Amino acid sequence: MNTDSLDQLKSLNYPVRIEFEPADNLYVADFLDLPGCSATGESVAEAHARAEKAKEDWLRLALEQGLPIPKPSTTEDYSGRVLLRIPTSLHAMVAERARVHAASLNQYLVHLISASVVQDEVTDKLEEMKGRIEKLDWRLAKLTTDLKQLSSYVSQASLRASTAVTGSIQYANVYATTLNAQGFVTTQQGSLSGNMWDAIAGLGPEVYDLIGKTDVTVRTR
Repeated sequence: MNTDSLDQLKSLNYPVRIEFEPADNLYVADFLDLPGCSATGESVAEAHARAEKAKEDWLRLALEQGLPIPKPSTTEDYSGRVLLRIPTSLHAMVAERARVHAASLNQYLVHLISASVVQDEVTDKLEEMKGRIEKLDWRLAKLTTDLKQLSSYVSQASLRASTAVTGSIQYANVYATTLNAQGFVTTQQGSLSGNMWDAIAGLGPEVYDLIGKTDVTVRTR
């Protein structure tokens, strides 16, 4: 059972990740150590403020229900204070921008730093997506080439098959004409006699099968 008070838990430095979600056009702040504890906002500051409120609610409910509360995974103890030395001209420019936005200098600097960090993460993700798209383009180009080659192979095979069939039919017609000249008459009905089939079989199985599948039949005079 956790014996820490809510104020003690709130003071712990839980790491928060803030990312921009292009699909929703929102910033998402997520406390990595607290499952389901996240919030969104139209700006980095808004998302962070809402996430802090969500963290307080998350810790309070966990305490009330006696649920285990993980310790922050941050390996270093950060005080939240940074001594930053900048040129006086930049100091004056930032202070003026803070006044325009009705914010304190500290709040405005936090906003600028957070936005910059998030922008770096967004840039990294965009570069990663660009690399994936380039790989997909390469695979698509290769697939298109393979399909063209396959289409060429199919066309060639179809041409060879058509040529072979045409040649076989011509050969069958010539053979039927030869049979007619030798004393046999071709008709559209009836069947070949046993002797005729024996003669045709002597020419080979290919001709035998071909003659048997044509509409032309042969009988003796």
